[in-house]
Formats: sequence, structure tokens, C-alpha cells
Amino acid sequence: MVTIFDANPYLSEGSRQALITASQLAGLHDGKVTVVVVDDEGKPGLEDTTQKLSNIHEYMAQAGCSDFNVIEKITSENHSALVGNVAEEMNADMVVIHSDSVHEHAVDANLLAEFVPCSTLLLP
Repeated sequence: MVTIFDANPYLSEGSRQALITASQLAGLHDGKVTVVVVDDEGKPGLEDTTQKLSNIHEYMAQAGCSDFNVIEKITSENHSALVGNVAEEMNADMVVIHSDSVHEHAVDANLLAEFVPCSTLLLP
């Protein structure tokens, strides 16, 4: 599972790197990737979601990943808890997040460690 907290409809370098890394890991282990796109409820820019989802599909295809799906979560819930809940519901083997999400305060690394029930790869 790769989680994207990017407001940029064209995706930041960190988000693209997370998608590529998740694709490569899935390819090595014959796995499936679930991309979870998290946006804040009521936040401006949600109209760009269609462009963001299209770009995610494009980046995954470019990375050679054909077995993936995209889930969009628009929430006011704590993002760290949301990541843990979604990972648990999906029975995810690993969560991939770029460290930009921590630096930009979209998630709290300590709370991720508490809520995520599987391995978490925090990319630099």
C-alpha cells in the first residue's frame, strides 16, 4: 500500500518516488499495489483530483506496474490513524510513504508506528 498526501495534481517528486518504489517492490514479490490518495475534507483544490488520479495511473504504468488499484479518501480524520485503519482493513503487508508527508505534517511518524499494523517504509 502506498499513501499519497500530495495536494499537487501533477504529484511532487516524493509522491512519484513512493509510487515507483511500491511498483518495484510489488514486481519483485509478485504483489499488488493499492494507492491510497488522502485529501482533507473541505480543502480547496479537490477539483484537481481527477488530474491527480490520472497522473497516478500514468506513473504506475510507466513504472511497469499493472496490478494496482487506487482508493481515494476524503476525510477530516487523523491521517496517521486513517493509514493504520486502511492498512488493517486491506490486510496490507507494507505501507510506503514518502518522508515529505511527515515533514509537511500530513502524518506523524510516531503515530504511524502506533497505528500501522504492518511494516512501514518511510522513503527519504
